[in-house]
Amino acid sequence: MTLARDLANTANDKSIVQIVYASTGSEKTVSNNTYVDTNLTGTITPTSASNKVLVMVTHGSNQKDANNTGMAMRLMRDATEIVAIIGDGGKTGTNARNNFGGTSINYLDTPNTTSAVTYKTQFMSQGNNASVAVQSEGRISSIVLMEVTP
Repeated sequence: MTLARDLANTANDKSIVQIVYASTGSEKTVSNNTYVDTNLTGTITPTSASNKVLVMVTHGSNQKDANNTGMAMRLMRDATEIVAIIGDGGKTGTNARNNFGGTSINYLDTPNTTSAVTYKTQFMSQGNNASVAVQSEGRISSIVLMEVTP
């Protein structure tokens, strides 16, 4: 009983300090293998450098149009890549169009700052020969940033 009570008390010591939400439904395409912004971005200013930021991203309706290409997508903190989200999305080995649906990721980050931090997603066409798209047909993508105590 003591262990269960101690674990419950420890869990209760954690708290959410603030929540930031942002979304976009603007379709964006790219045809080369240089990362570009998806238009999904959120900014949070941590109240303590020891706090963490839980980043929750959901991207709606991804697609690749033609040729043998795939989509790569990553999560950025300011100008630094912190995690890959998609490695070879939608690649079929054919020239067929492929709508491969949405994708999501949850990432617990430690920005170690009390300055404003911007999180965003970027994507590219790996084959550098055909377009890939996010928010296809206006589907919504969203980002939630939660500052939590350690």
